[in-house]
Amino acid sequence: METITADVNAVEAPKPPEKNQKYWRQLDLMSPEKLNEWSFALVGAGSVGSWAALALAKMGAQKITVWDRDVVDEHNVSCQVYQSYAVGKRKVEVLAGIVQDLTDQQVVGIVQHLDKDARPTFDDQTILVMAVDNMDARKHLWEVAKACPAIRLVIDVRMGGEVLRMYAVNPHDPMHEAFYEENLYSSEEGEHLPCTSQAVSYSSFFSAAFIASTVSSFVNGVPFRNETTFHCRQHKLIGSQV
Repeated sequence: METITADVNAVEAPKPPEKNQKYWRQLDLMSPEKLNEWSFALVGAGSVGSWAALALAKMGAQKITVWDRDVVDEHNVSCQVYQSYAVGKRKVEVLAGIVQDLTDQQVVGIVQHLDKDARPTFDDQTILVMAVDNMDARKHLWEVAKACPAIRLVIDVRMGGEVLRMYAVNPHDPMHEAFYEENLYSSEEGEHLPCTSQAVSYSSFFSAAFIASTVSSFVNGVPFRNETTFHCRQHKLIGSQV
C-alpha cells in the first residue's frame, strides 16, 4: 500500500483577515459589496421563496423584501423553512426572524400578495423573484416588471414535484420578452399534480440554489441561462436555453 506523506514545502493556505471574515470564502465568487448594489423583491414565502430568501441572505444580500400574506400550515413544515411551532403565524414574519437568526441580515416582510390591489415601489436595480404557485399571478407580475424600469431581472421558478423549471429574463429586452411570453399560459393549461406529489425538501433546496447561482452570474456580468429544466431526483438537466 502506498504511503502518502505531507509535503513539508507545501504553501500554507492563506489565513483570513482579522476583520470582515464573514464572506471571506466566497470573495472571489461573489462580492457582497457588488451584490448589495441590488435589491431583491421575492413574491411568495413558500417552498421556493422561503429558502431563496435564506440563500440570498447567506450569500450577503442585505436588501430583501418578501411579499406574502399566508400563514404557516402544518404541511408547510416539511418543505419550507418554517418550524412546527410557527404553525398559524404569518410566513413573512417568521421568515424574517429565521433569516436574522441565521445570517444577521434583516428581511422586510410585507403581509400582502403582490396582486392588482398592491401599489409597490421598487428600488433602482431590483431583481424580482416569482415564487408563486399559479400562472395568473405570474402574468400579473410580468406586467408589473415590464412597466417598472427599476426591475432589471425577473426570475420565475415553477416547481412540479421533482421537476424544476426556471426562467431568468430581462423584462425590458424585446427578445427576452417574446421568449418569456411564449411560456406564459393559463392556470388551466398547467400540470395538476396530486396534493401529495407537489413538493419535497430537496426540490426546494435545488430551487434556492438555482436562484442564488443565477443571481451571482447576473450581478457578476456572467452569461446565464434564460431557461433551465432540471429533474431533482435524477440530477439531470432535461432542457435549457441560453
